[in-house]
Amino acid sequence: MVYRFVVLLGICARCFFLAVIAVAFVGCDKKEKIPLVGDRVAFDVSDSEIETLPCEVTEPCRIGPEERSSVWAQPNRNNRNDIGNIVAPKKFSRTAKIQLGCGDGAGKILSSPVVSGRTLVIVGKDGRLYCHSLDSGEVIWSASLSVDESQCANGKEISGGGAVICGKCVYASSATGGAFCFDVRSGKKIWKTRLSAPARSAPLVLDDLVIVTNVNNQIEAMDLASGTIVWSHYGIVEDTNVQGLSVPVAVGGCVIAPYSSGEVVCVSAKSGEVVWANAGSLLRAFDGTTTALAHIKASPVAKDNCLYTVSYNGQTSCFDIRNGQLLWKRNIGGVETPSVSGNCLFLVSIDNALVCMNKNFGSVYWAKHLPFVKDVVSAWAGPVIAGGLLYVVGKNGVMLALDPAKKGTVVASYKLDAPVSLAPIVIDGKIFVIDEESFLYVFS
Repeated sequence: MVYRFVVLLGICARCFFLAVIAVAFVGCDKKEKIPLVGDRVAFDVSDSEIETLPCEVTEPCRIGPEERSSVWAQPNRNNRNDIGNIVAPKKFSRTAKIQLGCGDGAGKILSSPVVSGRTLVIVGKDGRLYCHSLDSGEVIWSASLSVDESQCANGKEISGGGAVICGKCVYASSATGGAFCFDVRSGKKIWKTRLSAPARSAPLVLDDLVIVTNVNNQIEAMDLASGTIVWSHYGIVEDTNVQGLSVPVAVGGCVIAPYSSGEVVCVSAKSGEVVWANAGSLLRAFDGTTTALAHIKASPVAKDNCLYTVSYNGQTSCFDIRNGQLLWKRNIGGVETPSVSGNCLFLVSIDNALVCMNKNFGSVYWAKHLPFVKDVVSAWAGPVIAGGLLYVVGKNGVMLALDPAKKGTVVASYKLDAPVSLAPIVIDGKIFVIDEESFLYVFS
């Protein structure tokens, strides 16, 4: 009942806002037309505005201790989306460039690759699932992620979805509205389940469940062994959203998922019943610009007792995981998953600024404008923290290393041969990057 009341309150707020606008238009003098002055620009917090936000704390920016990472079995390393600070050297050199067999479709790879052992798994541009040798890039096996053949257009499948590796199995979701389980070694299909709507991101594996969010703002939980749907949760359906969906987090027997409506919902993993919900972001969703989209495409990050979310419409928020209480928010938006380490939260804003914030209060330590990429919105992916440095990759074909202790000063730049839209992954002290032409770069 509380959840329904919160959602109803959000809808009422929208309606009230529209009603006020309507009354304002009615009350205008129709004979007098006042032209709008100035250029139209997309609404968002600019770099200069970010830099002038006051810092409410005196403690310095501090990165947490380095953690070893030999497996990257989920798109954001673990089911909390908490990448942390990975053990890595301060300097790298490009040691390999490998062509992956990720299909020749016109679509995009929307989910980061996952790696276990010497195996790399990814949903390709053509929407198929590919298993590669991490050493050679050779395709070990590939599999269709179509629920039925009629969903293939001109022999090509629809791009989207993602995968995770858990034990001896690969669990995948697809843009054709399917969830799948395959044997990681042979590629043998173990089960297939039709979802209520297409998925745009990777599943979440929690205990004996596979959990997927779809484009209609639904969470569907399936039995790990059989694929049978155990429970579903339904949010507010949105007609317009940003391409791609966030990956939910699993904390304390609960699943927390942001929706494209701006809702953040915490449900019981056992029953799907709502534990708490917060609809704060959707209240900013109607100002007539593209940044009005309340979509939370960036995956949330669970750290300690806090949940961090970044929405497209210009809100970075921190919630108490236990009850959903909003602890702080700042008017900084983005589409990239933030990184949290020590007392810091790092994110790339919608206008391509790398921002360092205090994770406890939301105060901004510093903001660094990243190089401009012509005709590209959200041109940089990341950041990922490795060896105490921040790594971002850009659609200009460059990977940058920045020092958070020096207010984001660029300390190294690495040339790639094509645009990149997926954040790097770090395994055994090596950085792996996949470009938009399906080449894998290895830095070691």
